[in-house]
Amino acid sequence: MIAPIGTTAINAVRSTQVGMSSSIVTALRMVGMILGLAALTSWALAYFRQLSLAYPASQQASSGNSLTGYANYLIEAAHTVYCTVFFISAILCLIAIIPALFLWGRTAPAAASMAALADITEPATVAPAITIGQRTPVPKRNIVTVILVVMLIISGSLATYLLGTSLTGKGTLTDGTGAGTARKIDLSLNQSALTSVFANQLGQQQKFLKDLKVTPVKNDGLLINFNLQIDLAGIHRTLPVELESKMYLDKKQNMQLTVQHVRRDGIDAGPATAQTMQTALNQLLIAEVMPAIHQQLKEVKIVAIHTSKRIICSKGAITFVLQIEATTIQGIPAQSLPSPICFNDTLNFKNILHK
Repeated sequence: MIAPIGTTAINAVRSTQVGMSSSIVTALRMVGMILGLAALTSWALAYFRQLSLAYPASQQASSGNSLTGYANYLIEAAHTVYCTVFFISAILCLIAIIPALFLWGRTAPAAASMAALADITEPATVAPAITIGQRTPVPKRNIVTVILVVMLIISGSLATYLLGTSLTGKGTLTDGTGAGTARKIDLSLNQSALTSVFANQLGQQQKFLKDLKVTPVKNDGLLINFNLQIDLAGIHRTLPVELESKMYLDKKQNMQLTVQHVRRDGIDAGPATAQTMQTALNQLLIAEVMPAIHQQLKEVKIVAIHTSKRIICSKGAITFVLQIEATTIQGIPAQSLPSPICFNDTLNFKNILHK
């Protein structure tokens, strides 16, 4: 915007007034910068103070370490203020581009008289191609300029729309609750942690299922081993059972299993037994296991489940990976959390910052 404004200001005066015109434009630009910066800074400080005073009502204030929660809250509040200030500045710049576009192509007024020119220049220095009354050539709008400016406006509008969506939606602290930008985080559970999730929630079934072990295997598979205690009609027996299954996430964000093989005492029990075991196992998952996981992950969306041995904390072993999308977890901003978060004993978010 500086180039068309400066060019128009110089072309609007006689050649003897070019220095004065340029100085006035520069001075006014500096005044505008000072006033604009002062206004934005004052508003930003007031906005930051408003956000900081809202901390007692935020989620960070009611969970976790108060000092750490307040520090994280202030960092997120400062990020919100910066985003908002630049968002407003971008809108102002885009608005200013429109009148600046129409400043190009303004013609200069009639040149000064020969007497006035003689006072400030030597006759030999005057370009012979310029005569009295001739207008100084100036840049004119052309198709390339218009296309470039239109592209700039479109790209800027798209950027401000995306930023505005994040500010008013899930991107900032506009409601004072301490919610941050939604982020995807991988929760990595090794065999011990995954087994504890299943074992701790089976409840009454533990008197029938002994020595439960859930092992993640490649290609999104789970290998479930347990000893089935049979105590019926005077028969007392421990039957080792092994289930090979594939896991998937249903529309209600519940983990479900497709049982492929059931082995009892190392012998495949056939597809009918696999189907029966699959139905019973999925009912247990929906009734017992998944409610406990959803309780731990309040207001968190489960995006995907899979197995992987590329997770840093797995040290080459295959782990169960639960991918979630959240703004906060247990009151902690998602942006301040690492990814992946590793669980080696149980799924517990109370000490999540120390994991």
